[in-house]
Amino acid sequence: SADDDHDAGYSSRSSSTRSVPSSMRREEKRASYTTPDASDTATGDAAGSSAAAGGANGQLSEAALLEAFKTNLTDLSTTVDLLIMMDCTGSMGSYIEAAKATTIRIAEQVRDDMPKATFRLAFVGYRDYGDEYLYTNFSTDFARVRGHVAGAQAAGGADQCEDVAGGLKMALESSWSSETRLMFHVADAPPHGSKFHNGAGDSYPRGDKN
Repeated sequence: SADDDHDAGYSSRSSSTRSVPSSMRREEKRASYTTPDASDTATGDAAGSSAAAGGANGQLSEAALLEAFKTNLTDLSTTVDLLIMMDCTGSMGSYIEAAKATTIRIAEQVRDDMPKATFRLAFVGYRDYGDEYLYTNFSTDFARVRGHVAGAQAAGGADQCEDVAGGLKMALESSWSSETRLMFHVADAPPHGSKFHNGAGDSYPRGDKN
C-alpha cells in the first residue's frame, strides 16, 4: 500500500527501568489512604479503588494517575506515526551507535506500550550539502525500518554546522497521517545560520543555502 511499503523510499540523497520521581514518593507518604464503606457498594469496586488511591482531599495520587494513564495506553486503539531524524555526519562517529540503539529502543517502547494501536515508523538521516542523505518513509514494517536505522553510518560533513533544515524538510514531506505524531531528533551540531548558534564553524552563516 502507499503508506506500508516504501522500500523505494529508502534512498540516499546528494531494561526498561523507570525511576520513581521524588515527588511521587512524597505524595505517597502524604496521602491518607481510606477504605470504602458499605455506601460504596452502589458504585462498585471502581469507587473503592478511587478512594483507596486518593489523598485526604479525594484527589488521585500521582502514582495512581500514572498507572491509569499506562492502562489507558494499553487499551487505546489509535494510529501513531514516529519519525527518527538523526545527524549522520562524521562528527557523530563516537555517538551514532548509542544514538541508534536508544532511538530504536524508545520506538519499541512506544509500540509495545500501545499494543492496540497501528504504529508506523520512518527515518531521516541527514548530513550536509553535497553528502548522501538516508531516508525511509513511514511504514508499518517496523523491522525493515529498524534495520535501515541500524545500518546508518557516520560520514560526511565539512564545517561544524549541518543541514538540519534539509533534514526537517524531508521529515515534513513524509507521509504523516496518524492521529498521534512523534519525532525524535538526535544531533551534535547546530543548523547553518548564525542566528542558530554562537560562533560555531559555519560556511553558510546566512542559513540554508537552498
